[in-house]
Amino acid sequence: TYVAAFGAFTDVSYETPQQSKQALGHLAYLLEGMNRLPKLPHYRTRVEMDGEVVQISGDSHTYINPFDLELVEGEQPLAMKVDAIMSMVEMMAKNLSPMQKTLVDRCVSRIYDRYFATHDQRDIPTLIDFYNMLNQQPEPEGRMLAVTIERYVTGQASLFNHPTNVNTHKRFVVYDIRDCADNMKGLALLILLDQTWNRIVRNRERHVRTWVFIDEMQLLFENDYAISYFDQLWTRSRKYGAIPTGITQNIERIINNEKSRLMLANSDFLVLLGQSASDAAALGEVIKLSERQVAMMRNAGPGEGLLVAGGTAHRQRRARERRRDLGPRRHDASRFRRAVGRGDNLIRAIEALRKGRLDL
Repeated sequence: TYVAAFGAFTDVSYETPQQSKQALGHLAYLLEGMNRLPKLPHYRTRVEMDGEVVQISGDSHTYINPFDLELVEGEQPLAMKVDAIMSMVEMMAKNLSPMQKTLVDRCVSRIYDRYFATHDQRDIPTLIDFYNMLNQQPEPEGRMLAVTIERYVTGQASLFNHPTNVNTHKRFVVYDIRDCADNMKGLALLILLDQTWNRIVRNRERHVRTWVFIDEMQLLFENDYAISYFDQLWTRSRKYGAIPTGITQNIERIINNEKSRLMLANSDFLVLLGQSASDAAALGEVIKLSERQVAMMRNAGPGEGLLVAGGTAHRQRRARERRRDLGPRRHDASRFRRAVGRGDNLIRAIEALRKGRLDL
């Protein structure tokens, strides 16, 4: 068997000690190469790809239009768009009466008439078109609702009253809401989720799978309409060839809602890290964990927890604990540190580990 190396590691293939090769095989070459890493010069590099980072904040000049709509033959896009706008307006107004919900439905349908006729992207409506349409309604509730959401149209919170000016067709799109005001993050997440749905629909037509990662997903559970919309996207996206992944550190808000609890129970893959006693017990009830598994979550250390896949839970532990399962070994970290104090001793230290004389 021959090993070839190149570049900074050219001499690894013939300078690796014979004794190490006999003891470790191919691993000896790898470790000999690792000896050279600290000696390599450092270079600043930048990797560019076909991607777009969209900054969402009050002082950003990148905009996303919540009324963007993907037209696909055979689809009825307006139904889900009405649900998205209804959720958005309810977040803005905090509460909608039955009459106001009817007006939202009516106005959303009307402001798309021109776009449906021309299919021209320049005719896609914006928030101010919706605001003007509300003011044109004969019912006083329409004008009251228009006044309620006015700050999002002409005021300081008019972040989403602009046509989209970024390329959302790039292969890799990151929506960054880190600098978005806290009271706007829930609304921003909902609008970006709807924007993501447009991408899922477009990718389905191209037979392309979409990976969706939603951080701080609990912010979407602020009202019933937002939860219903998210539930629709979570359920339908898999049928459209998408893989949605939600991330949260506040599991309590998800467990306390019936729809989000069902979403959690029906998820195929879960990574559950350390939880408080009450959250661990509630999670155990939702996804049917044993008392021992609940205790594992409750007592988990950093990076530890449960991995649930296909209805089966597996304990995730750090590598150190997994090694202990292989049998008792002497643990002497100071000896190991002394052994690898110099790069040329790394091979001998690994050999000592292999023979059980040292432990990491």
